[in-house]
Amino acid sequence: MSTSAAAPETSFYTDEKGVRVTNTRLIVTSTTYSMANITSVRRMIQDPSRMGPIVTGLIGTVFVIVGFTETPAVAWAVIFGLVLIVAAVLWWIGQKTIYHLRISSSSGESNAISDYDGSRIEKIVQAVNEAIISRG
Repeated sequence: MSTSAAAPETSFYTDEKGVRVTNTRLIVTSTTYSMANITSVRRMIQDPSRMGPIVTGLIGTVFVIVGFTETPAVAWAVIFGLVLIVAAVLWWIGQKTIYHLRISSSSGESNAISDYDGSRIEKIVQAVNEAIISRG
C-alpha cells in the first residue's frame, strides 16, 4: 500500500482581511476558488458616478443666482443654494474609486474581491498570477 504525501501548499499572499492565495486555492473570507479553474485574473477599476454631485451643485448655483438677482435679494434662496453647493462638494470628495479582483474561469467572469485600496487588489492580482504560473 503506497501513500503519497500531498505536496505542501505554497502561500503567495495572506492578509488580515481574510484573503489567502496559495498555489492551489484562492480563499476570500468564506469562498474558495480552485486555481485549476481560474484561467485569468485582472484588476478592474470602477470610477464613481459624478452625476449626483454635479446636478446638486448646478441646482445650488441656480438658487444662488436667483437669490441675488431678485430685488430685494431673497436670502433663503442664497442660503439654500450655498448649502446645496457645499453638499455637492462634500459628496464629490467623499466618493471613492472601487477596485475589483476580476477572475475568469470556465463558468464566466466574476468579481472575487472589491476594495477601495487599489494597491491591495494589485498585490492580490500579482499573487494569483504567480500561483497560476507556479501550477504550470
